Amino acid sequence: MIVRGYYDQQRNPCIKIDICGLDRKASDSQVKSIKVESIIDIGFTGFIQLPFRIAIDLSLPFVGTQPVIFADGPPSVMLTALVRVTLADRTEQVVSLVSKKSQEVLIGMDFLRRFDRVLLVSKRGIFLAEESFLTKLGVPENS
Repeated sequence: MIVRGYYDQQRNPCIKIDICGLDRKASDSQVKSIKVESIIDIGFTGFIQLPFRIAIDLSLPFVGTQPVIFADGPPSVMLTALVRVTLADRTEQVVSLVSKKSQEVLIGMDFLRRFDRVLLVSKRGIFLAEESFLTKLGVPENS
C-alpha cells in the first residue's frame, strides 16, 4: 500500500496521520482521535514530535523527559508522552516528544523505520511506500 502525501504552503513534505490517546478505562470508540497534518523531517531521528496543545487535547499521559539536540541550537530537554499513531491500516504505540514551542507535528526517520516505509519525493508529490516496494524495483537488501 502506498500512502500519498503532499507539499504544504512552505513546500514541506507532509502526510496525514491519525493520533489518539491511551485511556485504558474508555472503550476504543470513546478515546479521542484526531487526523493531523505531519511534516516529514528527515533530519529528525525520532518517531514523532507533537505540539503541547495536542498532547493536552488528547489527554496524553506524560511519562517523563528526554534530552534532545537541535541542529540550530543548544541541547535541551523535552517532555514525553504516550500516544497511538495510525498510518493507513497499521497502529504503533510510541513515546512522543512534546514541544511547548512548535505548533507543527513532525515525524522523523524512526517513524519511517517502524512503519516499514520508504519515502519517495517527486514533483508529483510525496509517497510513503511499503519497504517491499524496493524489492519489486529490484533494489537489493544490504548484506
